[in-house]
Amino acid sequence: MINLSAQTLRRSCVFGTGSLLARFALALMLLVAHPVSAANADAFWLDDSLSDSSTGWRELLALEPGQLIARADRLPRTGGTFWHLMSAQVLADKPLVIDFKNSSVVGLFSHFVIDAHGEAVAAYHGGIQSTEVNGYFLRHGRALSVPPGQYRIFTRMSTPFSMGQPTPALYDQASYQESIKLSNGLTLMALGMFLALGLYYLILGLVRHHLADFFYSMFIFGNLIYNATALNVFSDIFAWPIIYSISLTVMASNLAYMGFVMCLLGIAPHRTPWLYKAGLLSIATIASFWLLLPLLPQYSYQFAGLGAVIFALYGLTAGIALTRRGHKTARYYLIANIAFIIVAFGIPLFLSLTTQLQTNSILFVEHLGLIAVAIEVVLLSLVLGHQLNIIYLEKSASLLAAREAIFAADQAVRSKERFLANISHELRTPLTAIRGSVELLNEQVDKPKKLAHLAVIDHASSFLLFLINDILDLAKLKNNKLTIDNQPFNIQSLAEQIARIYAAGFGNNPAARFELIIAPELPKWIIGDQQRIEQVIANLLSNAFKFAPQGTVTLELSVDIRSQLVKISVIDNGIGMDPKSVQDMFRPFSQADSSTSRLYGGTGLGLTIARDLVELMAGQIGAESQLGLGSQVWFTLPLIVAPAPAGPLEEAVQPSQPDFEGRRIVVVDDNEVNLKVVCGLLKRLNIEIKPFSRAQAALDYVGQHPIDLVIMDIQMPEMDGLTATKTLRERGFTQPIIAFTANSSEQDRQDCLVAGTDDILVKPIKRQALVDMLLKWPVTR
Repeated sequence: MINLSAQTLRRSCVFGTGSLLARFALALMLLVAHPVSAANADAFWLDDSLSDSSTGWRELLALEPGQLIARADRLPRTGGTFWHLMSAQVLADKPLVIDFKNSSVVGLFSHFVIDAHGEAVAAYHGGIQSTEVNGYFLRHGRALSVPPGQYRIFTRMSTPFSMGQPTPALYDQASYQESIKLSNGLTLMALGMFLALGLYYLILGLVRHHLADFFYSMFIFGNLIYNATALNVFSDIFAWPIIYSISLTVMASNLAYMGFVMCLLGIAPHRTPWLYKAGLLSIATIASFWLLLPLLPQYSYQFAGLGAVIFALYGLTAGIALTRRGHKTARYYLIANIAFIIVAFGIPLFLSLTTQLQTNSILFVEHLGLIAVAIEVVLLSLVLGHQLNIIYLEKSASLLAAREAIFAADQAVRSKERFLANISHELRTPLTAIRGSVELLNEQVDKPKKLAHLAVIDHASSFLLFLINDILDLAKLKNNKLTIDNQPFNIQSLAEQIARIYAAGFGNNPAARFELIIAPELPKWIIGDQQRIEQVIANLLSNAFKFAPQGTVTLELSVDIRSQLVKISVIDNGIGMDPKSVQDMFRPFSQADSSTSRLYGGTGLGLTIARDLVELMAGQIGAESQLGLGSQVWFTLPLIVAPAPAGPLEEAVQPSQPDFEGRRIVVVDDNEVNLKVVCGLLKRLNIEIKPFSRAQAALDYVGQHPIDLVIMDIQMPEMDGLTATKTLRERGFTQPIIAFTANSSEQDRQDCLVAGTDDILVKPIKRQALVDMLLKWPVTR
């Protein structure tokens, strides 16, 4: 049995503690613990007059017993060199170990074992600053390897500062070895937890950019370094004889903890000005202690104690003040500190009332500080976890709101798409009737004045269709729903066809002139999306005609063989624009100034659509302009040369009136006017036609009569065209079915093909489109 003195209890509050509250607890324990007795004649520290740094054990041994005076007070916290004397009876069957009770910080020590003849039979050295290897892992213990007998043991201890009252003591070897297993297990487990949590919060801080995480990580690492030094981990495992890492990291952890508390509780000048100012003052005071440590290392304990008092008072005050305001995080923080105080204060206070403890209990007491800090670290981690949970819930609510907003936006986009599709259908349907009727009338009217009126109607309807296509294409481009269909086509024929149309448009304006220039090295047949290239050229020409009503507009096609690019330019000598505004011309609804739109009109969409289409075709578009001198808008596309069609197909001229006599075609359209127009166009081709305004009637007829081709409107009441097409295919109808629709999106085309249609006619149509479709799908019976 070993006597537990008040010194042992004092060490329980300082040994292994990395928390400032633990060091604050020391001040209280010094008041409630029993005073140290200096009257023990068998073991005592010698008076300072006998502890000169040059004094050796031989000089002490030469003194008379009455001259070996015991200290009248405790060892000073400022460190120094001290001598201790104790008597020991070594038995043959009871091997002993000499170690320190309350060995909070021992820089260097030497035990000299003197036998009854005054001879030194053994000497043992060690300490945190020593390079000697400890015989017992993480302990200063040394086995007394001496014969049985009576001995006196002189211990010389030299340390730069002290945080406890280290006292040499003898232990039964078997009990000592058992006790250090628990001691080392507690040490390594706690330090491993500190390392894991420190790294976790450091990484979390790097990810979240949250100062509280960084400060808490620094606080944990400070405790880790402090405890690893004080508990011999650095000296035993890494052979680092560093003692000042205790005091420096204690003060650094104080500063980090202050910053952590202020960040955790949201202490800011606009919220809690008095707490914020008190916090800054506390940080400045502790920082001044930290800066003084290298200059006054012997006062490490005093600085740590003062820092602990400042930190503890501030932390408790802030926790209580903010808890009273309803701050939930402050409430949990306060609970964590109260739990720490119970461990750091309550248990040592209870043990101070106990006079006899086993060795294992002593080692448990020595690790109370470490245990208390570990509990505090875990509980504060739970506080941070609670804060993270609050943030997570807030983020989840924001994410849910964002998802709902995205869903609403998606629904709005879908509604817009449905609206545009319906508008397209509703606008294209009457346009089919208008343009078809105009085409039929052109064949019947021979008076020039009436033909002129029909030409006006045809031009107006064509322009209206052009605007509809622009609006729909812009919506598709912005929603990434427009696709490019690259096929071989004759680019020179396309340019010539466009030139004929626009040259005819200039026929009524003798002051305007249109030119077409095609470079001779330009291949005739290339691969690209003919429809989209034509649309881009048409937009550029329309823009040029608008701003050069009295000048010249030139369409020029060239090729750069080296870079493998086709370049198409539209040049005009119209009003031009400021070069600084050139890039703005490609923005939607943008013109040089507001008066331009009033004077020249236009939707402002043409060039935007042209730019988006060119970029979608992996090309580039640009412009140059000078005010009053005209403009040049160009675009380039990758040159992919296609082989010319085999045989005379390229130069073949189709007859103006192909003969489809004998063909039997069913036409289904719920719009009576469109039905009449389509039938009128087909009749001119000597085709036998059977019209239906309802899909079910057409299905019944097709099931009973041989039919060569079906033209099926898609959007109809009762049974739509897709359902009717699927039904025909299910009944075994194998002849071509041509979808007749005003909806021209890629998705609409895919829906039609999936339903079983073979091809698509987009409203409004002209007779030539019907002719081309019939030639594409000849009779197969």
